[in-house]
Amino acid sequence: MPDYPRSEEECTEIAHSTFVERNAANYEFASDLTNGGTFYWSVNGDKIKGMISYNGLLGYLGWGFSGNGSHNEMQRAIIMMASPSSVYSAKTGFDFDFEPSVDEYMIGMELAFRHWQTPVTSTARNTGASASGSYQVVESDCFTSVTFETPGIYNTTFNINGTDRLIWAANGEDMFAGYHGDSRGIFEVNWKTGALKMINKAEKETAEEKEVEDHEGHDHSEESLNEASAGTVAASLASSVLFFGIFSVL
Repeated sequence: MPDYPRSEEECTEIAHSTFVERNAANYEFASDLTNGGTFYWSVNGDKIKGMISYNGLLGYLGWGFSGNGSHNEMQRAIIMMASPSSVYSAKTGFDFDFEPSVDEYMIGMELAFRHWQTPVTSTARNTGASASGSYQVVESDCFTSVTFETPGIYNTTFNINGTDRLIWAANGEDMFAGYHGDSRGIFEVNWKTGALKMINKAEKETAEEKEVEDHEGHDHSEESLNEASAGTVAASLASSVLFFGIFSVL
């Protein structure tokens, strides 16, 4: 990330608390998602007007309906995600010459972003009088937030009169939409009562699961991996030549 790391003198816990309090004043409910995330919302007819914020820079910030895969409910999840650029390559990462964007995605069985980087088409909000949704990315030198007003994500509407099971994740360090570390979670929200419950499952990441995400999180293309491999071979050959050259002199 071009601005990473952020200034620890400016981006303090006090500054973050002030940031959250200021945001919360604009919504009926607000709740801590732990590990840097905060979720705010109000019910507006058949839509949810809300915000999700993150105590970090914008590598990505996403949230949405939990999936039914085995990996902390990320697989097959339907999400909206803010990115620092609308242009992405698995080889070079996000292109910061372009503006940030918010898009809807369906996460596949493979978790690396390159496998599902093409946004889905929101048919659910392209028709009907109440079918419009709006999103906006708000960035600062310390914090990131995404505002939204929508009846749902992609082809799934919110259960406004009941409860939805959701996930969130963020990365404020790299430009490859890489591993989120502890900045993620699963939660259930009752839209009208304001009750929000974190699900402990997201905190019980096994060593095997983390190994999978660490591998998938290094989101480079096969081409870049081949280049890295070629570079390693070249370096090895150069070392061999140097070694034998020294040996010959001796």
